[in-house]
Amino acid sequence: MVEIIVSVSLVSIVLISLLSTLIHLRDKYSNVNDDSDVRILGSSISRIINNDIKDNCGLTNITCESDVCTLTLKNGKTRELSLRETEETKTMDITLQSEQDKDATAVKITRRTTIEYKDKDENEKLMTKTLTSITDKITSSSGTEQHTEYHHITGFSVDSKSYSTRLGEQTMYTLTINISDKTYDINIYGVN
Repeated sequence: MVEIIVSVSLVSIVLISLLSTLIHLRDKYSNVNDDSDVRILGSSISRIINNDIKDNCGLTNITCESDVCTLTLKNGKTRELSLRETEETKTMDITLQSEQDKDATAVKITRRTTIEYKDKDENEKLMTKTLTSITDKITSSSGTEQHTEYHHITGFSVDSKSYSTRLGEQTMYTLTINISDKTYDINIYGVN
């Protein structure tokens, strides 16, 4: 009987340590998956917009207001880049294993940020891409918080620099689509 109890105890210790490792790996996989989603989305957006600028002979101007940017192309066409955001919040009561914090509240926020690129003259969509991020926040009864947040699109910014070349004065435009982690910002370039 003692041998069986010792065996069960050892197996349970191994299973507990294996379970904690699996939970850690699951969290790490979620972060890697989120990073790859942002990278793939960024390269796709950059490729589509940069190819459109190149196919239309370049860029003459970029202006941004709040969540909308207008790109004026050299051949006279106008493009619009816009950002829409929707958010859904779910709250639920959970029970933690700790004796001090038996009751807790979990909040799950699902944020969808959608980038739309369209031909303003023809009112035709050229691209629509959505990035979904989920934020998990657990607050215990003692006020302790556990917080996990994934990447989302936060807005646009434009930078322009003028320089002289043998062809004359030129302006280099950089349109940045800002991501919550600056490492993944998406840059669109154009020269007039």
